[in-house]
Amino acid sequence: MSHPLRTLLLADDATRDRYRSLLRAHAACQVIGEVTDGEDGLHFASLSQPDLVVLGLSGDALDTVRRLGATVPWAKLMVVGLELDDPRRLSFIQAGVSECVPAEDAKALKAAIERLAKPEPGPELNGDQRLGRLVAVYSPKGGIGRSTLATNLAIGLYRATGRETILLDGAFHLGDLDLMLNVQPQQGIASVLSGSRLDGALASHPTGIKLLGWTRGDRHIKTDKLKSLLLWLKQRDCWVVADTHPAMPETNRTILAHADRTFVPMGLDVTQIRALQRDFADLQEAGVDTRGFELVTWGEKSDVSRQEAAKILKRSLDWVLPHEPSAARHAINQGIPILQADPRGALAREVERLVLTFGEASTTAIVPLKAGNPFGQLVSWLRKGPAAGYGA
Repeated sequence: MSHPLRTLLLADDATRDRYRSLLRAHAACQVIGEVTDGEDGLHFASLSQPDLVVLGLSGDALDTVRRLGATVPWAKLMVVGLELDDPRRLSFIQAGVSECVPAEDAKALKAAIERLAKPEPGPELNGDQRLGRLVAVYSPKGGIGRSTLATNLAIGLYRATGRETILLDGAFHLGDLDLMLNVQPQQGIASVLSGSRLDGALASHPTGIKLLGWTRGDRHIKTDKLKSLLLWLKQRDCWVVADTHPAMPETNRTILAHADRTFVPMGLDVTQIRALQRDFADLQEAGVDTRGFELVTWGEKSDVSRQEAAKILKRSLDWVLPHEPSAARHAINQGIPILQADPRGALAREVERLVLTFGEASTTAIVPLKAGNPFGQLVSWLRKGPAAGYGA
């Protein structure tokens, strides 16, 4: 922290009396004023230009939050007195509140201030000094569960570690993560690259993850700016899970080149296998090392066995996740991710097992690379014909 947050306490007399001493005693806070909420408070905020506004919960608090967003858009907002199970919590978060603290919880208040006091490094920082980790989910074909995996993996990481988790819609205007989470980002990736605060563009979700999505202005993002954004995010002490799109090869190469781990969902059919062979060859030629990519299959029946697919691709298939097409359709249509709707289900258990490997140097393959029964002439042609040599 380079300097204390210039903090404005905006609340009624009782709330100010309750939190005044805690705020003044915190090294990360410099209390610059205490004002009753309402017009006087908004006017004082516009004049004092605080870094942080601590707002007491009142009947018109949500309206005050929205007006503060227009008056002091750079300020971070915290609401005190809002319980974890309060149904209004999501509305406050969507309106721009960074932290919601339960009543009479001094420990939670201190932790929230410390999170808000962490500086936001810019893109100029050295990427070798990163604190965060970038996880990419990529596939050369659509409709294979890429976004489903990215969304639920992000939820699993946050649930297991409690660490800030940002879900990046690297498909930009082709992506659907806003629909899958049922959130509407007010700002997008382009606004961050144009100088807006990162926290203002993060749309919070009830599961605890945050979506860095897209708006109309995000359709044309240059790869050099995307690289800066990725390095910037990796300076932040968080998980970043990036979804991709098969129709954006240049964007994908940028994301994959900076990813710490890459998961590749695939189907066990010859078109998927051939697409992977071709894409891996193209990525290798472009300088992206695909050898550490982790292949993910869904537990559905197929004429191609996992052993045979591994033999064709000349690499192991690392993960097998439950095949739940009805649950996936319901999650997309309702905007409720599977891990949110069924936190103890089969997919949740497998994602939890996958997440555990993030504390280890490598994963253990579920399906080892070994020979299997051939799948007729078509599989044989894939191995011996024009596609031979595409495996990394």
